[in-house]
Amino acid sequence: TPQGPPDDVLKFEDAENDTVCLERSGAGVRVLVNDKEIWQGLPELTDADGTLLCGDSGSCKVPAESRADVELLLTMALTATKAEMQEKKEEDTVFKLRMLPIGGFVRFDERKTVKLADGSMATQLDSLPTASQLWVYAGGVLANMTTAFTALCIGAVTSGVPENKP
Repeated sequence: TPQGPPDDVLKFEDAENDTVCLERSGAGVRVLVNDKEIWQGLPELTDADGTLLCGDSGSCKVPAESRADVELLLTMALTATKAEMQEKKEEDTVFKLRMLPIGGFVRFDERKTVKLADGSMATQLDSLPTASQLWVYAGGVLANMTTAFTALCIGAVTSGVPENKP
């Protein structure tokens, strides 16, 4: 949920006489129908009939006189999204050395979201196919196993292997 007041607010009545409110805060857009939040993310406006698609949460018909304003609000949100992605591009991989827990793990930034084919928003990890998610989860385990094996090999080479003499 965004902190503070939204950057832009746009209200209109749809074809079913529901009051629709779009609140843009940076790259995110909250869609409220009759003062109830139904979706948060980046909705899509169809050119053909002016339908505002909100993923699995539904859609609403934007009246012709409000379409240009809705398009402008969505364009500003998309521009903010691109700017945020460009800013973070240099920070794609963050390495940290921590004492506890000792070992490696994989963590995605939960603030980074992607738009799925159905129009809904999901985190980077959730947007991956199941097989790819398993490889991501296995990445931390494999890194720990590789580190342990390497440490044992270095210990054996530098200290030698003990011999049992009768």
